[in-house]
Amino acid sequence: MWYKSVVPTLLPFCMISYIIIQSNLYHSVFQKILKVLPGQGQRRPEVLYPLCLGLICGFPIGAKLTGDMYALGHLSGKAATRLCAMSNHFGPAFVVNYIGLAQLHSPQAVPLLLVCIYAPPLILGSIWMAGVREPAFRHEKPASRSQINFKIIDAGIINGFETMLRIAGYIVIFSILSGALDQLPLSAPLFKAVGTGILEVTTGSEAVASSCADFTRKLVLICAMVSFGGFCGIFQTKAIMKNTPFRLSEYILFKFLCSAGSALLAVLLVYLFF
Repeated sequence: MWYKSVVPTLLPFCMISYIIIQSNLYHSVFQKILKVLPGQGQRRPEVLYPLCLGLICGFPIGAKLTGDMYALGHLSGKAATRLCAMSNHFGPAFVVNYIGLAQLHSPQAVPLLLVCIYAPPLILGSIWMAGVREPAFRHEKPASRSQINFKIIDAGIINGFETMLRIAGYIVIFSILSGALDQLPLSAPLFKAVGTGILEVTTGSEAVASSCADFTRKLVLICAMVSFGGFCGIFQTKAIMKNTPFRLSEYILFKFLCSAGSALLAVLLVYLFF
């Protein structure tokens, strides 16, 4: 799964996003976007860039970009933890193609999946980010002229491969744990499937989708698992954010609240539209 799916998808994003941040290419583009957006508070390119790319490109790009912003002095420790939690989710391509089409075999469920998985973190994250009382930025860095040189490109390549190796290690560890859980002599297959999903989302969602549970229960459970991200994702995030004052307890609490919100929203939307 790592070399066939993760590396081709994430490695280019890791390299290119690092180069964009280090060369300051993102600032002018997102500064123009922010001028037309309503509201105040954390309206800065250094917040909007990790949030947008994290949600579009998928896990763990949100954590990677947030960590890079902190390393450059653009975010405080508290803001980095909260922005990471808000932006670090599985991407729409994973939700649509893998969950909606490949596992649930239901194109009709795709809009519901997208709403249930992304609405809770955006709503809760906006409230949570607004509660940052300390300055969100450790220091103001004046916008410099964008430039790319060999040193930045070389560092981006090394940085991307380092991130991929960390992800590979945790995928191996949690795949072993998921396999061990699957071998336990339990008479409740759905319970094992949910336990597997709590450890690792990809394997767990496949197990839930192939279970004998009804469609509604599958949908609700998968929404909750994808929103939580699994402990494999949590450990990967902790490793990626290792050079920041990352608050793991706050991150896990936020993911748990998002998971509960996604499950409740899925129940409500299924009741209204299915």
